[in-house]
Amino acid sequence: MLRCPFCGGPCGFDVRACPHCSVELASVRCPRCFSLQFTGSRFCARCGTALELEPLLDPTDAPCPRCGALLAFTSGAAPPDDASHEGYPLHECVSCGGLFLSQGTLEDIVRRESSVSHAPTHAPRTSGVGPHAQGPVRYLKCPMCHDLMNRVNFGKRSGVIVEVCKPHGVWFEKGELTRAIEFVADGGLVETKRRSEELVQEKERAAHLAVARGANDVLRDDVDHRGSYGGTLLDILRELLG
Repeated sequence: MLRCPFCGGPCGFDVRACPHCSVELASVRCPRCFSLQFTGSRFCARCGTALELEPLLDPTDAPCPRCGALLAFTSGAAPPDDASHEGYPLHECVSCGGLFLSQGTLEDIVRRESSVSHAPTHAPRTSGVGPHAQGPVRYLKCPMCHDLMNRVNFGKRSGVIVEVCKPHGVWFEKGELTRAIEFVADGGLVETKRRSEELVQEKERAAHLAVARGANDVLRDDVDHRGSYGGTLLDILRELLG
């Protein structure tokens, strides 16, 4: 925890502004795991990535889906191990710490984490409960088109619930983009794919078994019963493959 130099209130390390007096505090965002670090830190305390000065935040007129404050835009700092990369553009809420990024940017980050072998330099995982999990579910509006976004469990099993606007992007609550990146780096998406493939194979085996049993029933039954079985078989297949 850090004490605000203006009001003396306690401030977490994962927001840029003091939650008590709204004064913006100096901090730098890690270009790899996107966690916030105190200015002057040479390395990210979360993943060990070397830190550099990041681009300035430019004010926008897009409202934060969570708290209503105006979002700021940044082109993002480039990862230190990829000098050719221009950075990851995103919108950030300085007040509550949420991040909004396009589908393309998110796919770029996931692709990077899926192809790089990481050493276990990160700090211990923290569960962290976002504001969306506290109290009744509230659907948020996209900061670009203001339509309600869909709630999705990132990677189907990460426990990180994100809000998605298909045309414009994905909203992550404070700290959740970091958790999603760690989920990918730990092989979470690979495991999701494996489980999905196993489920499909299991459904296919069950469908084949249902067809085989149906064929045996047809051989045993007389012609009058064959016509009624077709509908039952389709119902089984719809249930298995739906």
